[in-house]
Amino acid sequence: MTPAHVGVAPRDVRAGCVGRLCEPCVRAVDRGPRTRDARHLQLRDDLRGDAADQVAGPAIPVRPVGATRRRSCSRSAYTIDRVVLDARRAGAGVTKTTIDAAAAVTATVAVTHSPTGMHDMARKIAVLTNDMQYELVNKNPERIRAVADAKDDFCRFLDGMRKRGCDIVHLQLINREDDANAERYNGYLPVTKGSEGAQIISEFLAESDLVVEKNKDSGFYETDLHEMLQARGVDTVVVTGMQTQICVQTTAADAFFRGYNIWVPSDCVVSAQEADKKRALEWLDGYCATVTDSTEVLRTIDEFGHLPRKVIKTP
Repeated sequence: MTPAHVGVAPRDVRAGCVGRLCEPCVRAVDRGPRTRDARHLQLRDDLRGDAADQVAGPAIPVRPVGATRRRSCSRSAYTIDRVVLDARRAGAGVTKTTIDAAAAVTATVAVTHSPTGMHDMARKIAVLTNDMQYELVNKNPERIRAVADAKDDFCRFLDGMRKRGCDIVHLQLINREDDANAERYNGYLPVTKGSEGAQIISEFLAESDLVVEKNKDSGFYETDLHEMLQARGVDTVVVTGMQTQICVQTTAADAFFRGYNIWVPSDCVVSAQEADKKRALEWLDGYCATVTDSTEVLRTIDEFGHLPRKVIKTP
C-alpha cells in the first residue's frame, strides 16, 4: 500500500480529483465505484456535474479519527476536497483561486492525529513493553503500587501511539524450568508457559497489539524480535514497562547495539524502588536513549512525524 502523502499542495486535477493523490486513489478514479476510495469518485462526479444536479448536503464523509489503520490519502486530501466542493456549491466554481485556498488550508491541518494522515516515518516507531504480566506485577506491594501509579499515563500513551499508527509489542517473560538463574518465589517458578500469571495484564493489551515471548530480561536475547521489527520497517523503539533497571535497561541497550533509535518515556517505566528507576533513567539518558515523558513523545511525533535520533556524546 502506498504511504500517505502529508501536507502536499494540490498538483493538478486528474479525472476531476483535486490534490496530489496516492497511487491507490489515482487508480480508484479510473476503475470505478468498486473501491475503498469512492470519495474521489464522488468528488469527480460533483466537479463534472451541472449545478442543478449537485447534492445539497456534504458529499464526502470524513472518516472518524482513529477509526481505521488504512493509509492511502492523508486528511489533507479531505480538506482540499471539502474546500473545492464548498466553493462549487456556493456557486463560485472551481478556479485556481479555489485550489490555492485549499492548499493554504491544507498547511494548517493537524494530520498527525489520524493514522491516515501519519508521516511515513511515524510507522517506523514501535513501542516495546516489558513484563506487564499478572504474576510479575503482583509479586509485592511495591510493584503493585508503582504500576498503579503509572497505569493511567501508561495506558493513555499506548492508546495515543496506536492511534498514530505505531505497533505495540508486548515482551512476555516465560520462565523455563531448566533455567537455574530464573527467579523463584519461595521455591515457586512464576510466569511459566501457558499459565494465567504469565498473561499480559488486560488493561495494557489491545487486539491489534503484538506479543513476543522472551526467556531472559532483554527482549532481544534469543528471540525473533529484531527480525520482526526489521520486517515491519521499524528503526525506532520506545522502551517501556517493568522494571526500569532490569528489563527496560537491558532491552534498550540491546536495541541500541542493533542500531535502533531509543526513546524511554519516564512515566511509562516502573520499578519497585524509585531510586532504582532514577538511577536507570540517568544511565539510559547518559548513554543510548532519549529520556522524556510520554506527553513529549506524542508531541514530538505530532510535530515532526517521527522521533529524532539521539546524538551520542560520551565524556
